[in-house]
Amino acid sequence: MMKKLYSLIIALTILWLPTPSKAALTYKTSSLPDGANFVIIQGSFEKSDDLSEFSKIATSHSIAFVTFDSPGGQVFKALELGRLIRHLGLDTIQPRATLCASACSLAFLGGVRRSAEAGSIGVHQASVKSAYALDAGEAAEGIQRLTGQIIAYVTEMGADAAFLQIWLSYPSWDMRYLSSGEMTQYRIVTNASARQTMNAPKRRSDELPPEPRSGPDNSLQNPSLPIARTGQVRALAGFIGLREEADESSRTISILDNKSKVIIIKNSDNWYRISYDGLIGYAHHNWILVDQFVNVDFDSRYIQVASFKNLNEALSFKSRINVPSSIYISTNRAYIVALEDTFDLHLGRKILTNLKLKSNIPIKPILTVGNTYISKLY
Repeated sequence: MMKKLYSLIIALTILWLPTPSKAALTYKTSSLPDGANFVIIQGSFEKSDDLSEFSKIATSHSIAFVTFDSPGGQVFKALELGRLIRHLGLDTIQPRATLCASACSLAFLGGVRRSAEAGSIGVHQASVKSAYALDAGEAAEGIQRLTGQIIAYVTEMGADAAFLQIWLSYPSWDMRYLSSGEMTQYRIVTNASARQTMNAPKRRSDELPPEPRSGPDNSLQNPSLPIARTGQVRALAGFIGLREEADESSRTISILDNKSKVIIIKNSDNWYRISYDGLIGYAHHNWILVDQFVNVDFDSRYIQVASFKNLNEALSFKSRINVPSSIYISTNRAYIVALEDTFDLHLGRKILTNLKLKSNIPIKPILTVGNTYISKLY
């Protein structure tokens, strides 16, 4: 892929193709010196674009990969093209000599294998108005659907939806071009070289770094924790208040219902700074089910029986209780002992009552959604 990228850069330097004045997509075929056929997709994504022409060209010309010269455009059309590229089994290669910005970056993700030069892909906030062709009044109603569809698509394509954090950090009138490290970190490209990996951004201090290693069994005392990137609201009340600051007494910006999908921008103490529906605010760890953490059904419950600061203490406790149990590490770095299985709310309450009556467990158990459980250790 890297060899093809270099060949493509040379080919495009010789065969410079300015973006047509026509806004709709156009397709230009060409070949590399090694005989590999490719197509350059030019212009803006429009709702009216007929992608069947691209499909015919890709099939009839035995196209190996796609490259772009596009400033973006209608988001859903870009998603449609990306899925078509994936369906056709094509790769995507993006040199810095041409432009792939805004919605185009989503179409690029359709490649089975993806390679790009640093600074060749630009991102910024998507315009709901352009995505839906709505007037300003209708746009607000579409933003939640737009965000949800983009997150689902990015995940489907095998990239890390956390890269949408960068999208949301730059207004639609500005543009942020991704570095090699960022493209590797967020799996925008699939062929990371050693140099790209070395240049990947360092872990931020707010992303739960491992504690200093000490004592026996360091692999479990200091597990490599997944980073919270995306999630959804899961609160016992059925909704939460999105706070202006990381404080329960802070002003409520908006009400978020259960299953509202959010992007996690930052992890600070017991609070996430999140983005939802164009709003930025704070939500407590207890009420966000993080996609990158323990995978459980939305309606399931844990029965938590104890919490410890030290793994050895948790292991000792687990060995003493006469019930099947597991150990989890939580967002506050505690080691949680919980029953091995999860339960629906009704069954969980019955089991909890029986445990308390029979005194099977020396510490008072509680029923919890377990949103703060990061990983299962035992």
